[in-house]
Amino acid sequence: MTTGEREREAHVAEEHGGTAAPRTLAAALRGRDDEALAALLRARPDLLAPVPGDLTQLATRAGTRASVVRALERLDRFALQTAEALAVAPDPAPYEVLLALMAGDGGDDEVAAALPRAVGALRDQALVWGDDDRLRLVRTARELLTPSPRHPSPTGLGPTVAEATSGMSPQRLQEILQALGLPSTHDPVSAVAALSALFSDRERMAALLDEAPVEALAVLDRLVWGPPYGEVTASPTPPVRWLRDRGLLLPASARMVVLPREAALHLRGGRAHREPQPLPPAVEPVRKYRPQVVDNAAAGQAHTALATVEELLKAWDQGGPPVLRAGGLSVRDLRRTAALLDVSERVAAFWLELAYAAGLLASDGEADERYAPTPAYDEWRDLPPRAAGCGWRRCGSRPPARRGWSAGRTPRAAPCPRWARTWTGAPRPRCAAGSWDCWPRCPRAAPRRRSPCWRGCGGSGRCARPRARARTCGPGWRRGRWRRRNCSA
Repeated sequence: MTTGEREREAHVAEEHGGTAAPRTLAAALRGRDDEALAALLRARPDLLAPVPGDLTQLATRAGTRASVVRALERLDRFALQTAEALAVAPDPAPYEVLLALMAGDGGDDEVAAALPRAVGALRDQALVWGDDDRLRLVRTARELLTPSPRHPSPTGLGPTVAEATSGMSPQRLQEILQALGLPSTHDPVSAVAALSALFSDRERMAALLDEAPVEALAVLDRLVWGPPYGEVTASPTPPVRWLRDRGLLLPASARMVVLPREAALHLRGGRAHREPQPLPPAVEPVRKYRPQVVDNAAAGQAHTALATVEELLKAWDQGGPPVLRAGGLSVRDLRRTAALLDVSERVAAFWLELAYAAGLLASDGEADERYAPTPAYDEWRDLPPRAAGCGWRRCGSRPPARRGWSAGRTPRAAPCPRWARTWTGAPRPRCAAGSWDCWPRCPRAAPRRRSPCWRGCGGSGRCARPRARARTCGPGWRRGRWRRRNCSA
C-alpha cells in the first residue's frame, strides 16, 4: 500500500451528519466519543509515538503497515480468523456475509455467539470500520491477509474467478462458458460475472459436480482446504483436463493451476476456516506434585534469584559498565555479564532487566554515566531473606521482557529505558499474556498441557519459543497484566 493510498483512505473524509455511514476511516474515528478513542490508544499505544496532531493524522498512522502488523499480532485467534474472513469477503461486506463465512451454510451457535465480540474488538482497534451492513477491513490489513501465491492465507483459499482470469484471453473464457453450457457473452467482464455466479450458486454447482468423474472430485478434495495451487504437466490427466475445461481449475502460470475461491467455498460448505476457534482451548493438568515438592522447588528458585542479583550488583558496586548514549548496555558488556554470572546472554539480560525494574540498579548520573547499585539495593540487602524475596513484588507493573534480543535473534542493548517494549517499540503483544503455554506458572499450580496459542500470537508460534525466564519461578502473564507471585510464600 503506497503512502498516497493511505493518505486517500485517511484524508478523503467527507462531511456527514445524522446517521449517515462514514466513508473513510478518518470519518469513522471522528464519530467516536472520547472513551472509544482512549480505548483505541490503549489497545494500540504505538499510535501515540509521536502524539498525532488530529484525527486525520491518527487515521493515517493507524493504516501504516508496521502499526497494522502490531495490532494483528495482539488479536486472539478467533478475532484474527474474523479478520482473515473479511479479507476474502467482498469489500464492503455485510455482517450476514461474514457470519456465513465463519459459521458455514449449516450454522454454528458458538461462532454466532462469539462473532459480535470479535467484530467489536476489530472495530475498537480501528482494523475494521463501518456499520454492520458495510464492514470494511483497513486496506493494509486486507493486503496482508488476502491470499496470494507468495503469501498464502491461513484460510487456504485462492484468488477469485475475476483475479484468476485477469490475464485470460476472451476466446478461452468463451470456451469455458460453452463447456459449462452457459450462453456466450460479448465481453470478458460479463463472462467472468457468469462464471462467478455459477460457482456461487449452490444448486447449480451441486448439479455440475454430480457430473464430474470420481477422479476429478478426488483432485478437488486435495485442494479444497489449501494450498489451492497444484502443478500440472504439459499433458494433464483426463480428470484434470475435465476440471480445466470447465473452469474449476484456472491457470496460475505455465505449469500451475488454482482452485477459484468461489468453487472452494462451495466445496467447504461456505466456511472460510476448517476449524473456527470461538473459544479458547481447554487446559488440563497432565501431572500433579505434592505441595512439599513444589515448595522446595520454589525455594530453590527464589534462592537462585537472590544470589544471582546479589552477585551481579556486588560486582558492579564500584561502578558498572557505561551507559550507551541511546540508553542500555552494550553487547560486549552483556556478554561479559553473562560470563560473570555463568549464564547465557538471554538469562543475563533477564536478571539485568529485573534488577533495573526493581529499582536496585540505575545510572549513577555522572558525566560518564555508568550503571551502579542504588541506595535501595543497600536496604534490600539488609532485609531478612523472606522479606527480600517479597521485595520482587515491588517491580514495575510490566514484565521485564527480553529487550536484549530482536526478532532476528540479534543482540540489542539491555537494560534499555524502554524496557517494557519489544524490538518493534510497542508493548509486548498479548500473545504471551493469554497463551496457555507461553510462560511458566507458579509451581503451586499443576503443570499445564501445551495447547495451541489462542490469544494473540497470530499463528506465528513465537509464544511457544523457549524463554530465558522459564528458569525463574514467580512471574506469569494473566489477562495482559503482570502479576508477581512469591512462590515460596
